[in-house]
Amino acid sequence: AQYGAIGRSDILMVPIDGGMTQSLGSMTEITERLWSSMVLPMHRHSTPIGEFTAMMSKDFAVEFRDSRSLKVSVRSLPSRPTIVFLKGV
Repeated sequence: AQYGAIGRSDILMVPIDGGMTQSLGSMTEITERLWSSMVLPMHRHSTPIGEFTAMMSKDFAVEFRDSRSLKVSVRSLPSRPTIVFLKGV
């Protein structure tokens, strides 16, 4: 019911290091259930990037950007769900 209330989101920011947030397994489940066009991992301190991406569905593309920010519009959203790692994550 909670996922239905949230609906579809175009961009989802996901904390992937556990600690004060949800566990990594919970975050991957939430990410896959919401099926956003773009996933922006955040709050990564010690979790290897590969550990997060390995838990995600193979239907998600993975991109690494050499920038700490990005501009997004409805037209620039990827057609395939994509995990985007910004510089410094």
